[in-house]
Amino acid sequence: MANVTDPLIKSVQGSDPQNLMEYITRQKIYDSRFWKEECFGLSAADVMEQAAKSLTCVGGTFSGMGKPTKFMALTLKLLQLQPDKSVVRAFLEQDHFKYLRVLGAFYLRLTGRPQEIYELLDPLYADYSKLKYRDVNEWKLMHLDEFIDDLLTKPICCGIAMPRLPIRETLQEAGYLEEGPRRTALHEDLIDAGGMKEYLKQKVDQEVVLRDQQVETPTTTSDTTTTNSTSTSTTSAISLWERRYGKLKIKKKKDDTRDSTNSEEDSETATNAIVDGGNTGRETSHLDTTDNAFIDRPNSTSTSTSIANGTEERKGKRKTVDNNDTLFLTEKKKKKKKEKKNSEKYGTLFKPSAVERSKEKSRKRSKDDHPPNEAESKTKKPADQNSDEYWNDLRSSLGMNPLKK
Repeated sequence: MANVTDPLIKSVQGSDPQNLMEYITRQKIYDSRFWKEECFGLSAADVMEQAAKSLTCVGGTFSGMGKPTKFMALTLKLLQLQPDKSVVRAFLEQDHFKYLRVLGAFYLRLTGRPQEIYELLDPLYADYSKLKYRDVNEWKLMHLDEFIDDLLTKPICCGIAMPRLPIRETLQEAGYLEEGPRRTALHEDLIDAGGMKEYLKQKVDQEVVLRDQQVETPTTTSDTTTTNSTSTSTTSAISLWERRYGKLKIKKKKDDTRDSTNSEEDSETATNAIVDGGNTGRETSHLDTTDNAFIDRPNSTSTSTSIANGTEERKGKRKTVDNNDTLFLTEKKKKKKKEKKNSEKYGTLFKPSAVERSKEKSRKRSKDDHPPNEAESKTKKPADQNSDEYWNDLRSSLGMNPLKK
């Protein structure tokens, strides 16, 4: 009688709750030693105590031997007992035993209603505790939020087919859930900031300040690993902002902009002074005597050398551009020549080639320029096609008899 469910328990999805687990896995659990020794005559409170003591991993059955895990045996015992909702909430709300929380979540996913499943399992996304997960072929390290995501999204978990769960949007449209995204641990912070974009903007500003501080402070060889780790960890908000809202425009400091403008003004005035000095000597003497603080001789020489270097670089760039243009034009000419040669060699079937056209044009021009002489026209008279002589000549050339008169 230990393998039979309580007759007073309500059916789940119109059948025995134990039928939610496959027949083969049930038989393996019934034949296991843990089921026979530890799971006999347990209540819901005893299951909680047993799970806190004995559960050390999550998973289905071991490969090869086909032994079921203790996690599956205790879930089957909960399906037999079908505890009250308050007991299941106690499983989920306690913070001391992570495997007990996973057991309650797995049982709720099998037997709960869609509205209850979303309301009670969504807060567990904030739990990042590590779990030992036994896959069919190997052991694997898993986090609790990943396991909850598998329960809500995947059709099979721990080797058991999950009942069908409607999408959150359909429940929101039907009015069973509140509209909007699921409630997260950052819900209150997002409300205080005024929305997701404003909260993300605050985080981006903080990360920009930290990055500037790391650039300004010199780092030693011993601290390079720590600085690299902090720099990679402080760019998550910036990368998320760029993915959602495009490239980030960081404003420069006012002091930096003032320094840059002052330096540009100084360079411009220096160049103007040099140019004016070349034209007139009075203006340079006036600048040197009255406004020495504004411009000095060494600065002027440095600026003149920088200007000369800049002009030389520009000339070099222009030369390279001109060389590239000439190479491009020579390649074009070569291609055109090849096309002309090919057209001269190979003419089309129905159209004359370019060479033939040019020959015909030259013939016409020669005829127009050199008309035939009168003597040649008298000696060479074209024979009439209607005359008998013309046709007799043609027939004789072909080896035929002349026409009969």
